[in-house]
Amino acid sequence: MTAQRALSVDAELSPLVRRAISLSAPGSANVPTPTSADSDERSVLHVNYAATTNRMLRVAVNGFFESLGVVVGVMRDLDVDVLYEPVREGLEGVQGLVSNGEDVKS
Repeated sequence: MTAQRALSVDAELSPLVRRAISLSAPGSANVPTPTSADSDERSVLHVNYAATTNRMLRVAVNGFFESLGVVVGVMRDLDVDVLYEPVREGLEGVQGLVSNGEDVKS
């Protein structure tokens, strides 16, 4: 929920790009839960983008990932438990995954 609130602050710069951010519970078939659901159970962040051109989509998503990197970095530095709880899903193929203390560049 912290990441969702931090990332929702900035609106998209272009009116031709739309972003929707929601949370769901792990293992809930990737279906976002209503806001009335218990916030402790909702820990999977879903981000959906729509844009009029592929270029606008690419620029918007790249900017989002930069912001996401900052938010995750701050969360890692300020609250160790956020990133180091047991992982329930595989992380193979995740862009920017840290391996052996070094950032993986793609």
